[in-house]
Amino acid sequence: SRLCDIYASATFFPIPLSPSSLLRAILYKQLRAPEEIIDAPLTEKIDVYALGNLIYSVLTGLLVNRNFETEKAHRRITHGKTENIDVDYFDSRSPAEMALVKVIQWCWTFDANERPSIFQIVEFLEDEVRKNVYSSQDVY
Repeated sequence: SRLCDIYASATFFPIPLSPSSLLRAILYKQLRAPEEIIDAPLTEKIDVYALGNLIYSVLTGLLVNRNFETEKAHRRITHGKTENIDVDYFDSRSPAEMALVKVIQWCWTFDANERPSIFQIVEFLEDEVRKNVYSSQDVY
């Protein structure tokens, strides 16, 4: 069973993309998990990979594989290549940005068997919120 068909919800991406570029990327598998392209067994982990793409787009305002034609995007994805994440996010003073970068990297784990479950991601994010909410209360 699927967690959510993120691609069917593509029109709700809250980023400034033309509908045609987003639709083209979706139709030509530029946003797909590696196992979808190489016809490996599919599990709910494809949604986890897609979550990484979605968070990347929300965080940066950029579409994954935006600079590559379909065939090049396929090669990149099936060889474990992902988008570079700007170093500013790694050095961010924002715990939220740093947590999201970690989630993106985690979601983009090439081997679906090694990729976290959605429940592990939720648990990690809840822990980060708890940690940062409690530590920031002393500031106010």
